[in-house]
Amino acid sequence: MPACLIHFSYLERGDMDIELMHEFVVFSRYLNFSRAAGKLNLTQPTLSSHVAAMEKELGFDLVQRGRGTRLTPAGKRFCAEAERIARDYAALVDGCRDIAARQSGALVFERPIRQGGIDREFDSILCRFREANPTIVLRKQETQDRTIREVLTEGISDVVFAFNDSIELYDQEFADEIECLPAPERKRGPYYLWLDSSHHLASFSSVKLDQLDGCTFLIPSSIRYQSLESLAVIGGDITGSSVSCTYWPGSYEECILNIRPDEIMIVNDEDLHEPAYSLVPNRRRVPLEGIEELIRPCFAFLKSSENPALETFEHFLKEESQRTAEAC
Repeated sequence: MPACLIHFSYLERGDMDIELMHEFVVFSRYLNFSRAAGKLNLTQPTLSSHVAAMEKELGFDLVQRGRGTRLTPAGKRFCAEAERIARDYAALVDGCRDIAARQSGALVFERPIRQGGIDREFDSILCRFREANPTIVLRKQETQDRTIREVLTEGISDVVFAFNDSIELYDQEFADEIECLPAPERKRGPYYLWLDSSHHLASFSSVKLDQLDGCTFLIPSSIRYQSLESLAVIGGDITGSSVSCTYWPGSYEECILNIRPDEIMIVNDEDLHEPAYSLVPNRRRVPLEGIEELIRPCFAFLKSSENPALETFEHFLKEESQRTAEAC
């Protein structure tokens, strides 16, 4: 039987531990019990007795004592294997500690606005991640009056769920500091403009992005960083249209019920299941063309983050995206 298998059989029986092997490896470097014992913070008699106990257990001599102490041929072979086992054991422990660190701790997520089904997509992803990683604590919050840069760099949240990865449109410098991982692909459209029947676009059979010039969008959020990423602003930046936004700080239902005739919202079929939409008179929906290409939900976080749980979340997202792609 190979020597390494013999050693592991001892480990499995619990007869010899890694620490004894380490002591013998250290002794082999000095071939002097007193000097090796000092290095190991042991007394010379203690180290000598440990080596003798190992020899008794193994059934062969490891050390030739007397003048010119040296290892026996069996001792040299044992030493080489013991050193490898100790090294592999240390690597194993380090690796397992790293896994344990990534499977613990907490992640704080900034909630997206309730529009376009994005909030439900966000909740679904986090639900699956929690199921796969029950030892990681997840917390969702809504921060008022902050930009993405402030939310992440001030440590308010670890991760932001954004409508779109085009952060460079308004903050190129900060875009270089963050990582944006796309959410798994799913059907998100079709999308509509929800507008008053008196609005000049209400008579259109469909509306293109470049026809939104001069429109005012109602955004169900007072969070600055969310408004910067709203579909209205990004669409305006990309198409060159000039649009404005009003931000509602209250609940989603209040936002819908208090919409003004000149304000419009971007919605999809999921949004329209909200009962409040049916309570607002003189409203209609008009298909919005080209908006799907702007909706690229992603999770944004600092590249410099040292939160080990973030690495686990990153790995989870990549696996989810791969499974979704394979399913398609």
